[in-house]
Amino acid sequence: MSVFHFVSFVVVVFCAGYLSTVIKKNNKSVLKMLLSFTGAFILGITFMHLMPVAYSGSSLSAAIFILTGFFIQLLLEYLSKGVEHGHMHNHKDNKNSYALQVLLGLSLHSLIEGFPLSEGFEHMAHDHLHDHGHDHHHHHHTSQAQLFWGIVAHHVPAAFALGTLFVTEGFRRVYLILALLIFALMTPAGAYTASLFTWTPEGYRILICIVIGAFLHISTTILFEVDGEGHHHVSYKRIIAILVGLLLAVVTSMH
Repeated sequence: MSVFHFVSFVVVVFCAGYLSTVIKKNNKSVLKMLLSFTGAFILGITFMHLMPVAYSGSSLSAAIFILTGFFIQLLLEYLSKGVEHGHMHNHKDNKNSYALQVLLGLSLHSLIEGFPLSEGFEHMAHDHLHDHGHDHHHHHHTSQAQLFWGIVAHHVPAAFALGTLFVTEGFRRVYLILALLIFALMTPAGAYTASLFTWTPEGYRILICIVIGAFLHISTTILFEVDGEGHHHVSYKRIIAILVGLLLAVVTSMH
């Protein structure tokens, strides 16, 4: 992860979370639009940018690790309580432990998502695409950029939801800022941690498969449960947000 990507990630995610202190009355409706756009964008880049890498080798092993990533995300949401999907609940009893549990779950998920963004994995992406006969110089930078912005897009509503949780639970602003900083730094920390080890092209593909599994769980949960009202009504505003997210994923794949 370059210095530019590091600064961009931390600033964008932190500001998204701190925005929850400004948008108070209508934060739920704003969060739903952000989630709809994000879910569609993540789903789009998963199929258009990450799936081709995952299935360039053994399709059976790819399927196994995609399912593994899906299950890992399911376990992490046991800790985060689905805050990244907009499910915010007031817990007056033991609010400190609840908020820390949510922060822990989100931080662990963020740490794992940072692995493929390390410099070592960038080189693995280059070698992997080269070995399979692709225009590696172009697709290497494109796929890594799409993965980075896909993770950013996912963290924006997650940070907003985390900030909203701390605000609604009555935490002091200093704790809100500290929680957002911790969350924003976890993905760069994951990238740095991964760079300390030597990875093989197969290891890179496995990590991409795990990210795909997590992205599939995140995006589908967002698109199907963002309303949380027990019915399948989709407003025209949400449809527009979803279409814009999918269109952005398609357009960026053409560069």
